[in-house]
Amino acid sequence: MQKSRIELTIGILGLVCYVLFLFLGLSRVSLIFGFIFGVWIITRGSEVAVEGLKDTSIHVGMREYDAGVLSSLASNFP
Repeated sequence: MQKSRIELTIGILGLVCYVLFLFLGLSRVSLIFGFIFGVWIITRGSEVAVEGLKDTSIHVGMREYDAGVLSSLASNFP
């Protein structure tokens, strides 16, 4: 729980800095903060999905490897 609060605080602080620099007209700085914030959102989303898949595989009784293979196959189908 402590890790989530720290990440949430850093994420909100980054978003506030992005909006602040955007309104101040510092486009290069806001671009950097926007890029960092976007990368953080993308990577954090995949971490949550992996943790959820791991917990689900344990609950269902599958090995983590088998659940990962099944997830990989499912993500490649339209």
